[in-house]
Amino acid sequence: MKVVVIGSGVSGIQATVQLLKKGIQVHMIDIGNESQYPNNFLPNQSFSKLRSNDDNQHRYFLGDNLENITFDNLRTANKLSPLKKHVISTDIFDKFVLNRSFARGGLAAAWGAGAVPLRQEDLAYLPFGLDEISPYYKAVTRDIGLSGKNDDFGKCLPDCCDLQPPLLLDTPSKSLYDNYKRKNSSLNSSGFYMGKSWLALVSKENLNRDTYNYNDMDFWGDANTSVYRPEWSLKLLESNPNFTYSGGLEALKFSESKSKVSVYVKSTRTGKRNIINGKALMLAAGVPGSAKLAMISTQHYGYKNAVPIRTNAYSYCPCLYPSMIGKSLKDARCSLAQLSILFSPYNNPKETIFSNIFSYRSMFKYK
Repeated sequence: MKVVVIGSGVSGIQATVQLLKKGIQVHMIDIGNESQYPNNFLPNQSFSKLRSNDDNQHRYFLGDNLENITFDNLRTANKLSPLKKHVISTDIFDKFVLNRSFARGGLAAAWGAGAVPLRQEDLAYLPFGLDEISPYYKAVTRDIGLSGKNDDFGKCLPDCCDLQPPLLLDTPSKSLYDNYKRKNSSLNSSGFYMGKSWLALVSKENLNRDTYNYNDMDFWGDANTSVYRPEWSLKLLESNPNFTYSGGLEALKFSESKSKVSVYVKSTRTGKRNIINGKALMLAAGVPGSAKLAMISTQHYGYKNAVPIRTNAYSYCPCLYPSMIGKSLKDARCSLAQLSILFSPYNNPKETIFSNIFSYRSMFKYK
């Protein structure tokens, strides 16, 4: 049996891992855009050392052609480093902005590695429950690595993941967390819970990946392989004889019969068209990409058959921590989320607000 998977992001890669474990052949179709810069472009050094001592630092932060200097709206794609510019493609509409990825490894090639399992109340309107997906959470977290802790925040989440130790907090976050712990009883009674962020990374020794190094370069490149990128799994999969990866292919549509599924593809390099057949198909091309493929293939694509996009609104809120003014800070730190907050007013799970706290030193000071 052969399954065709469209997309190389986290969903497509992790589904492939499970299929191959069952002895099923997988053919992955992917556009698979890659960075114009080589893998060893970024030195494995801390942000502060690069900014202080490296004569080529402008290349890592601004790009050889200064492509990371932008003067238009600071949308997500414009905040990516030169090494990550290829990851996001942005479409701007009247009322919303759509970020998609055609990169090898999908959006997770540049993500912030936040990995929080869904709770039972999050699955209330879906045709499956937490009991059914919990075994897969355990399998995925063993593969990608997940650091976290069963503290006040962790206890709000289902116990279905194999956790590695949480990362060390930087100086401001540790102070904030210590203050929270002195008042957590009264805050918990109001539905406010804080704890160390759950992140898809390796925080202890692993045979296949680096241990986290606190260089504060997580959004700039991958000189260290601790933070999970689907690329790490994809490289291992390519040595499996039951796996085929076809990059540079755009999936146009698919058709189904009793004996097979046919995927119609076009080369992004030559424009040549081809058909790839399999027994089953898995759409893992992101929400908009998968929806578009499904609608085109079932002849429902067009304005009259528009489908709503449901997404959670989010906001960035800059904060100043006055008690830190004038105090020395540890240089070793993480660019990813430091602390996570789950706030359910009056402990009503239907009104839950989720927040992450970052210390964006390198993201603010690179220019």
